[in-house]
Amino acid sequence: MGKKIKTASEKITLICGGSYIKISEEGIELGTQDNVYLKCNVMQKMGTAQKNIQNELPSICKGVQQDSAEKHAIIVERK
Repeated sequence: MGKKIKTASEKITLICGGSYIKISEEGIELGTQDNVYLKCNVMQKMGTAQKNIQNELPSICKGVQQDSAEKHAIIVERK
């Protein structure tokens, strides 16, 4: 059979039945209305992503923030 290589300078999008795979310099995006099945021997999730935010809360809120952190609550940044 051989192999086929397709290249694009910006992105490649495959669409079938409403589901899609988009490949670009930003990453790989999968979209579907149903399940995504991965059939593989091993799947690895590499690294983490994070966003650092500045603590701009009034001093009265620091106790609440500390209590939330100890309970592993999520603090949401509002824009």
